[in-house]
Amino acid sequence: MNKVSYPPCEHCNCTGNRCSGEIPGMKFEWPELIGADEIKAKATITKENPTVFVMSIYPGVYIIPDICCNRVVLYLDRQHGIVTQKPIVG
Repeated sequence: MNKVSYPPCEHCNCTGNRCSGEIPGMKFEWPELIGADEIKAKATITKENPTVFVMSIYPGVYIIPDICCNRVVLYLDRQHGIVTQKPIVG
């Protein structure tokens, strides 16, 4: 089993657009990416907020429920690899 290494979590008390005061001028939510494929979603998020790390999660995978200002989780459909929930910072 391969272990994936992610950057350390930068803890915060906000998610999505409530974080806009943390880094003015950056985007924090991407509702338009619901239904998009993983590669397009990652590229869009990275372009619109290069301060975050985008991680992909498929059904059945557990992640620690930390709120991280430097992370966006992509919840993906296992069969098609499309985004199933609104990606947000946190």
